Amino acid sequence: MTTKADYPLKVNYCGICSLPPEYCQNGPFFDKCKEWMEDNLPEDYAKIFLNKTAEELEAMSLGNEKKKQTRGGKAMKNITKKQEVQRQVVVGRSMRARKKYVTLVRGLKTCDLDLKKCSKSFGQKFACGSSITREER
Repeated sequence: MTTKADYPLKVNYCGICSLPPEYCQNGPFFDKCKEWMEDNLPEDYAKIFLNKTAEELEAMSLGNEKKKQTRGGKAMKNITKKQEVQRQVVVGRSMRARKKYVTLVRGLKTCDLDLKKCSKSFGQKFACGSSITREER
């Protein structure tokens, strides 16, 4: 039952998802792959997709759209509704021990700045250590 294959084998790959055509239906871009394959690989398109009924193709494309989802759920709805907050940065000084002080910078989050990047740049600019406390996150 096995047939001898002529080597080297020529394998066609999809230009969209870079998978072999028979695996495109499992990839994330099924509709785009199907259009690309219809234009560029008509033999493979006919062999793979035309043997199936139009209803099966429609069901596969609908099933693939259901896989696309956004992360976050209910919590993301609250974030997208951005309320206008007064932008205010407060720089202060707090005593640590005896004559040692810690400089506190508060309110960077209201200016839509990335706190990790700010912390790193403060440490490099002023040759000191810097960290983010829980209340600032």
